[in-house]
Parts: sequence; C-alpha cells; structure tokens
Amino acid sequence: MKKKIQNIIPIMAVVMLTLFFIPVGLAEESGSTTWHQFQKDMAHTGFYPESLPEAYDELWNVSVNAVGDSAPVVAEGMVFVNCADNKLKAIDEITGEVQWSTPVDPIQYGSWSSPAYHDGMVFTSTGLNTTCVYAENGTIKWIFKLPGNMASCNGGPLIADGKVFCNDWNDMHYYCLDEETGRELWNFTVDHESYSYSYAQGTPAYKDGKIYLTCWDYLATPGGHIYCVDATTGEEIWDQPFDSACGSAALGDDGRLYATAFNFYGSASVSALSMEDGSVIWTTNIGSTDSTPAIAYGNIYVSAPNNVYCINASNGSIIWNTKGAGGWTDSVSVADGKVFAGTQFSSTTTGGFTGLVELNAYTGDVLWKAAGGSTAISDGNIYTILRGGKVYAYSEATPIIDIVASDLELPTGIAYPYYSNEITATISNAGNKYVDDVSVSLQVNGNEIDSQTISVLGGACSQSVSFDWTPTESGNYEITLVTSSDGITEISTTNNEMSIDVEVQSGNPDLVPSELSISTVYINQPYELTATVSNMGYMIAGPFTVEVKEGTTVLASETISSLGPAQSTDVVFNWLPSVTGNSDLTITVDVNSVVEEEDESNNELIQSIEVKPETSVEVLSDNDWSQFQRDSSNNGITTAYAPCDNSVKVKWSADDFDGCIDIPPIIKGNMVYVISSSGAVFAYDKTTGEYEDNTGWSKFTWESADLHSATPAYGDGNIFVATYGGNLYAYNSSEGDLLWTVNVTDDSFECPITYYDHRIYLGEGISLDSDTKYYYCYDDLGTLLWKYPITDTVGFIWNGASVIGDYVVFSTHEGGLISLDRKTGELADEISLNSTVSSEISFAKADPGVFRSSVMYNDGYVYTTSESGQPTGYVWKIMFDSTDGTFSDQGWCSEQIFSTSTPAVYDGKVYVGQGEHYNPGELICLDDSTGDEIWSYSVSGGVKSSPVVSTYYDTPYIYFTSANNNGTLYCLDGDGNLVWEYNPPDTGYILQGVAVSQGKAYFGTDGGYLYCVGGDQFPWNDPASTSEQQVSMVEAMTAISYWKSNYLIPQTNEKVSQNELMYIVSYWKSRYSLPLFW
Repeated sequence: MKKKIQNIIPIMAVVMLTLFFIPVGLAEESGSTTWHQFQKDMAHTGFYPESLPEAYDELWNVSVNAVGDSAPVVAEGMVFVNCADNKLKAIDEITGEVQWSTPVDPIQYGSWSSPAYHDGMVFTSTGLNTTCVYAENGTIKWIFKLPGNMASCNGGPLIADGKVFCNDWNDMHYYCLDEETGRELWNFTVDHESYSYSYAQGTPAYKDGKIYLTCWDYLATPGGHIYCVDATTGEEIWDQPFDSACGSAALGDDGRLYATAFNFYGSASVSALSMEDGSVIWTTNIGSTDSTPAIAYGNIYVSAPNNVYCINASNGSIIWNTKGAGGWTDSVSVADGKVFAGTQFSSTTTGGFTGLVELNAYTGDVLWKAAGGSTAISDGNIYTILRGGKVYAYSEATPIIDIVASDLELPTGIAYPYYSNEITATISNAGNKYVDDVSVSLQVNGNEIDSQTISVLGGACSQSVSFDWTPTESGNYEITLVTSSDGITEISTTNNEMSIDVEVQSGNPDLVPSELSISTVYINQPYELTATVSNMGYMIAGPFTVEVKEGTTVLASETISSLGPAQSTDVVFNWLPSVTGNSDLTITVDVNSVVEEEDESNNELIQSIEVKPETSVEVLSDNDWSQFQRDSSNNGITTAYAPCDNSVKVKWSADDFDGCIDIPPIIKGNMVYVISSSGAVFAYDKTTGEYEDNTGWSKFTWESADLHSATPAYGDGNIFVATYGGNLYAYNSSEGDLLWTVNVTDDSFECPITYYDHRIYLGEGISLDSDTKYYYCYDDLGTLLWKYPITDTVGFIWNGASVIGDYVVFSTHEGGLISLDRKTGELADEISLNSTVSSEISFAKADPGVFRSSVMYNDGYVYTTSESGQPTGYVWKIMFDSTDGTFSDQGWCSEQIFSTSTPAVYDGKVYVGQGEHYNPGELICLDDSTGDEIWSYSVSGGVKSSPVVSTYYDTPYIYFTSANNNGTLYCLDGDGNLVWEYNPPDTGYILQGVAVSQGKAYFGTDGGYLYCVGGDQFPWNDPASTSEQQVSMVEAMTAISYWKSNYLIPQTNEKVSQNELMYIVSYWKSRYSLPLFW
C-alpha cells in the first residue's frame, strides 16, 4: 500500500504543476459563429453561415495602432489584432477595453498579415519570428525564429491538424511547426530560378490533409506557382505555374481552389483551379489584387482597386461589380446575403481603409456604410479596422430608416426663362438600415414637374439627384423636393422635404470674353491657346461669331450656335509669336453685332502678351550635372575630374529628408539638389554640404510617396520637380523661391525630367491597367506646349526622353520608340521593337520585354534597354537621323539579362548595368559596332543604376551602384578592373546612380542619406596622371602657384594648405610616389 501511494504522489505533483500553467479560461472551439483565422477558417472561405442582425450600430471603437490593411480574429470574448507598434493586442469584444498587449517581433516590409487563434492560443507572424501566446493573458508560450533570418510578410499563420503553417516571404519557404512546441516539422521551398527570388507570401490554406500554398516572382516567366502539399510530410502533390499569386487560396466544397493574380504592369485575374491536380478551370480578368476570394451561394466574391466583384464560381462569369468599394489588400467577408468590404485609401499602395461598405450579395447594391475596413464576424457582431489604427465593433441595433432631403440648389445660383436649369439635391438615409424604392419628386409652386426613384438607399448612405426645369416666364417660384418610400416607417418625416425660393430673371444675353491664362511666351514657339467666352446675361444667345486677332491678323474665327446663360464655351486657336516685345491679342465676341445684349460695351478684350526672344541654349560647364545622366542626351559622359584613386572617403553627408532618396542628385555651379520621398527638395553647398546661412535651401512640395522616382532637372536658373502626385514645380535655383506649380495629371510622374531650350519633357507614370497616357512638353514658364497621346500603354517609369536636334525621342513600356518634333509635338516617326507588332526593324524580338530605361543618343544612334525578367534582357542600338527624326533598320540587339539601366557610350564601347534588385548583377561593356560583350564586372546586387563615365584622363572611369540593401558605389577603369568601392555606413537600399562634379561623386540611399565622396583633393598623384603617383616639376610648380594665390584647385574645388604643399614639394624632390592616403 505504501508503494502505491509513493507512485501516486509524483503523478499528482505533475498534474498539479501542469494545471498551474494552464490559463484559467477555457479554449474556444471553432464553429459556425466563430472567426478564428484569416478569412474565418482553415479553407479561407470568408463565409459566415449564420444569420445577421437586421441592422447595426457602433458598439465601441478603440485606438490601438492596429495595422490598417490587416483584419482581426475573434475568440474567447476577445478581438486580436496585429499593431503597427509591434505588439499583438487583445480587446474585450463587448467593452472595447484592451485586455493585454504583448510585444512581438517588429513588422517587416509593411506586412498586413492577420493573427490566428486555436485551442487557447493566438499566433502571429509579422517579422523575423512566428510567435505563440496564451489567449487569456498574452504570455508568450513559444517563439519560432525563421531560420533564414528573413521576415514573414503579408501572409499570416494558419493552424490546422495540430500544426502551424507560416512563411518567410523572400527567403522562399513555408514552414510547418508543431502547434504545441513551435518545433519545425518540415519546410517547403517554393520554385524559383537561379537568377531570381520567389516570394512565399500567402497565408496557407488547409483541407482534407492537404496544404495549398502560393508564391509570386515578377522576374520570371511564369511569375509564380500554386502548390498542393501533404500537410503531414511536406511532400509536393502538384505544382501549377500561376503568374503572380500574391494572395492566399480559398478552398471550396466544390473541389475547386480560387486565387487571384497581381500584375505589376497591367490588368490581372482571378482563377478557379482543380484541387485534385491544379489544372486551371477558368480565368476572369479583374484589377490587380492580393485579395483572397470569399466563397458563398455558388459565387466567389473578390476585392480589387475601387471594385468588388461577384463571379459565378462554376464558369467565371461576372455577375456584378460595384465601384467605390474594395481594395487590393482587402479580402471581403460574406454572411446572410451580404458582402462586407473595405474602401481602400490608395489603389496602388498600402495605407489602410477609409470605410466599411455592406453590399447585397446578389445585386451589389450598397446597403450600409460605416467606419472600418476588412472584417471579422463573430456571434453576429462585426469587427473591423479603420485607417489610422482604430478598431471598431458593431452589434445588433433597432433598425432605423430616416430619409433626408438636403442641399437643394441651383448650381448656377440664378434661374433663367426658356432655358433648361439644373436643380440638384442630396438624398440621404441617416438610419442604419437600407430602404428600397425611394421616390424623389420635384415640385414647382406645389405642382410636380418630374420624379425619379432610387432603387436602394443604404443606411448612412447618400445619393445625388438632379432635375431639369425650364420656366416659361420670369418671376418668383417655390421649388420643393419631396422624398418618400411606400410601406416603411421612418424615425422622422419632418426632413423628407426641402424647399427653396427661386427668382427667374429676365433680360438679354451678355457675352463677355475672359482673359487668356498666359502672359508670357517665347518667340517662334507654337502655342495652342484657349479663349473663353461666357454668357453673363439672362437669355440664350446665338448664333454669334468669336474672333481672335494679333493686330490685323485673324488667328481664329469660330461661330457658336448657342450659349445659355451662366454657360461658357472655349475657342481653341494656334499662335506662333513672331516678334519680340509686347504683342496685343484681341478677342471679340459677336463680331457682327447680331445678338441684342444687356451690355454691348464688353464684347472686346485686348490682352498684351510679353514675347520673349529666343536665347541660346544654356552652356553648362564640365562640372555641371543638370539632369538625369548629366544632359538632355542622357549619355552620362563627363569630361570633369572624378575620384579615380583608392583614397575615396566621405567628404560630407546629410540626412535632413525624413524620407528615402531614390534618384540621383543634380548639380549646378556650387550647389547640389535632391528630392526625397517625403516631398522635400533640398539644395546644398556641394563642397561643404551646408544648406543653412544662405548657402542652400529646402522646400516642401508636401507630396510624400513610398518612392519618388522622377529625377528633377536644372535649366536656365530654375529647378524643375515632378512629383508622384502628378504636379510640376519650378523653383529659383539660387534661393528656392517657388515660381509656379501646375497640376499636370491625376496619374503619377515616375520618369526623369528632360530639359532643353526652355522646354520640359516628361511622361505620365505607371498604372495597373493599360490606357491612354501622355508625354508632355511644358515651357519653363509653366505653359503646356503640347501633349502627345500613347494608347494602350500602362505608362512610363524611368522612360526619360532624349533631345536630338529638333526632335525628342522616348521609348514606351511596351517596346515602341517615338520621335516627335520637340517644339510642336508632331509625330516624326514611330517604330516597334516587338516583331509581332511590326517588321520594320529586322533585329526586333517577338518578346522584347518591357522598356523601363531612358533613351540615350550618341553619334547617329539611339540606345536603350529592356527586360523580360532576371534571365532575359536586351541592349538596343537603332540608327536615328537627326535631320528628319526618323529611325532606320540599322544597329543591333544584344541579348543580356534584366536591365533598366540607360547605356553610356564612349570611344566605341557601350557601358550598361544589368540585374534586378536583390539579385546578382553586373556592369557590362559591349563593342559599340557589334553589341558583343567585351568584359563584365559582377557585383552582389543588381545594377539598376545608369553608369556614369568620366573621360578626364585618356582612360575612362565608370561609376555605378548596386541595387540592394547596404548597397555599394563602385569605380572601374576602362578595362573593367575595380579601382575602388565605397560602402556607406547606413544600410539603406540604393536604387539610383551618381552625379559627378569636381572630383566628387554624389548619391543617396533609402536610409535617407545624401553622400558626397571623393579621394584626396590633388589630381597630381592619380595613377592615371601623366607622372602617375610621382609628382613632376610642373605639378609641383602648379601646386605652389595655387597655394601662393590661395586659388581653388579647379579639378576638385579645394585649396592647397601649407602642410600639403610641403608634402608635395618634398615628394617631388625625392621622386617618391605620393601616397594615396595623406
């Protein structure tokens, strides 16, 4: 008996010890009313099968810095969210009080992954670790450190079958962990080419013992895969190539898997695949998206930029799509015949959601709006995250309908007889429940003149309505708007009507010309101008003639058939100023006086325009670097002295930008200029790095972006800046005064500005869908000279133009080369380097890839590059006649690897960078006559930068950067040998190349630094100098002369000190080689 008791005691101790560590709360089982994982369950269906309340009201909201593009999960009476302050937080689902906050690994790459719950534990993967915590109190149970020290991104953990599945994004692995201990059971590497990285990004999906994984790779073809893997062993069952599978798979009960694709340069799709073998059943084009589809009612529901789609799951046909809701990081939820979607802040970047929209799952009608974004539904309540980090909860409420008529007005402010006057109003539902068939009636003096019906008016929604009213006589009228809906009970009916008093005025028309928007022009530059004529009177006028003259010369004469009161019309005319000085343009309305007007004295406007003389093209010094690749030819060649010995070090650095620097700086005189992603434009003294005390300046466009990729330009005393917001700015280069700003486009700018002869050239930025984009020409006064349309293109990124004689030449993303008259914008010639489009160029390719570099001109040829993923890229040389702007079928195409680098050509050699970021790269040298490779120099990161070549010495020196984190600046000699390399102290990514001036190189990093690096200030000990490292008598005498006169050394803009002079003279006397470090 004693022996038995002895055996029982240790057993009881173990039991008690185990119970001590078990949280008091009981683990919650997953069921139909729970939302424990991303998109509810292991299959990511996004479908809540139970009924929902008829209406919702806000239960609570709390600001916890939650990740705006993420979604919550709910269990054990708590809402769990990943937060931007690197914490996992639990919020009471009823009160909104924070229950606990546990620090976890810092978020990497802006990850918007969601946490997951299972069996009393919460799991999260936002950075370098996957972490498991106790749901009750947030205590960490275990941490799995990702073995490759690379971070999880966007795809969160999945818990199934006693295992945790997670990813490490660009280290290309999915991991299977033991749920209880966090021990690795197996890992799976996604397919990738040797030249490339695949991104294991999705949240894994589970069904029937199998795991479904996604990956994407925009450098390869195909650009991704979807896998089916045995959940127990990690063995691959099937692999389906699938372009850009950035999101997660959703698994249906119909044996199908549904997944979306993200196309970085055009429209994308959603597809259905067989879960048995991965074969594609159907594909439907939609906008590019990372959204995981939701599955319900025989349909799938998917979110894309500014759209939510309902698609027939059996055949892929679109049943409906609703604009104004959705986003590319939003995965919708479906329940009780309703779809819940976020309204995204940006269609191209992350940033969270500005609202939550409830849609009818069968029609797409908007039923209700509230604050929030992506959702979780649990026990009938809705939990969601708003941009800025607030979490909202909505619970059952008494249904309320309250139709409100508001904002009834005449937009013109005045009504006119015998004329169609627009009357507008807003009809709102201030309640929380939608209402069908809202009747809206317009009454004039109590009589209905028109009506319309709003088929569905959602709760907290509004809709604009407009009516046309044509009174037949002047006088005072009462306009009344009446709303109603049969069979519904409103909380209030007193706000169903709204009335305004309107006076209908009578009288004659009054035609008045407006001033032209332009006040200064250049001689011999064609201008397209617009003369605006307004009817300021009370009746319709017409027909009448508008005439524009310069002196006695008629520039335009146009007959206007009719013009209503408070309306305006434009007369577009062309003008070629031919005389300098002030030129008077006369705009006359109703030339023949056929219209009887209220005022006949205001029909004529004389406007004096200053016509500036043609000036010679500004001559820049060897040490100026006025724009991308130095000048308007984009050749990147300079005769300026550049650092060419191995004594290179930092001369100065600056970090004032509060943002990344992804473009090369520009240099004029003694100033260096740069713009950062924060929208800040800075000017520094290029020698000292100072910008205070009147040695430099800083200005803010207030237009921040994740990436600012449009290189600014200097020209004729101005700095021109194009922003991601589609605006163009001009600053005085010496003081930084803003001279003018123009909103050019609603799209972005992502290609460098080319400046030449008072003209600015640049193209519209990239979008996700093909459309018509424009290449623009503005003068330096901010006046649009012309814009050239390019149809069916996604836009221009880094496609800077080259000015060649009287022509401007640029490439299109799709492989076209376009030559335009640089003054008029008229097409001179156009070719395609895609042989399936045109056979004009014998060395064109059937798949030339995409063109994302500038055009460079040298000695009768234009050069550019293209890429079709990391393994394949091309360098192009095409003959160009600068006298007539035409291309010829002469030149070559050299097949290389990925390149967005603009070539530099010197002395029969073509220098160009190759390799995408984070991939191995190289700087190559090609024979200019044949395109054959002469040599290459390999580096650890892709060379996206465009090489800069200094020809100060007989041998060229080539400068370029590597595109990776902790990137490096390199200098090679003309034979491809490394002269020096400089790795800056910050670890920021380097995208752009360098600018070179007076023995120094300037470049920036994503770490927010601008660097000025150089060797010693003396050219006399350079290995490439006449006397090499020895000092000749001439060199010693020159140094003495500069010292005595206190002059700056022209090559480096530095002075010779007395101590340095003594060294130079001493080494001259001894004939020793002058050290490179002293």
